[in-house]
Amino acid sequence: MKVLFWMIAVVALGVGVVAAALRSGSGYVQIVLPPYRVEVSLVLTLLSLVCVCVCVCVHVFLFEFYFYLCVCVCECLVAASGCLQYGMRCDVFS
Repeated sequence: MKVLFWMIAVVALGVGVVAAALRSGSGYVQIVLPPYRVEVSLVLTLLSLVCVCVCVCVHVFLFEFYFYLCVCVCECLVAASGCLQYGMRCDVFS
């Protein structure tokens, strides 16, 4: 629950910063890597950062879910007791 609260807070903060940047409309981020120089609008940069953060959070959540699922299936196959505490049943050996 604490993680969910922090995720909502970070997304809300990002949306607030993007909304503030959209109001002003002026501002650029300049990235310099000699001999190249890239100038991108502040709004595009902030939206990109928010999208990256959301994608990372989604991938971490999905990885955690798939890891749990894999562990649960392995427990079912090895112990044949099933994952009853999480509402899953294993009928492999019956």
